[in-house]
Amino acid sequence: MNWAEIIAAAIGGGVVTSLINWLAGRGKARADTSKILAEAAETLIEPLSKRVTVLEAKITKLKWLLDRYAKRVIYLMNGIETLVKQIKANGEFPSWSPDEWSPDGDEEDS
Repeated sequence: MNWAEIIAAAIGGGVVTSLINWLAGRGKARADTSKILAEAAETLIEPLSKRVTVLEAKITKLKWLLDRYAKRVIYLMNGIETLVKQIKANGEFPSWSPDEWSPDGDEEDS
């Protein structure tokens, strides 16, 4: 082996070693990045999960409350209609009657 071959082999070996080290470092950087992302996700998921649980409980309570109010409004409107009919059946005219209303009506009904 002459000097040129030895030098070429040494340079080639250094390039191959450098390439291997670069590839290994790149894989480690990816693993580190994945680990950091996984830790960040875990850190965020638990508080968000707790918050979603609290919000779901609040939504359930609000739906229940809305249903109660809706039933009460229906009950009171039925009572008003009954009283208006009684007044009219006695030949009188009520001084107030509810407006016509439909849940599918336009925005002006509010």
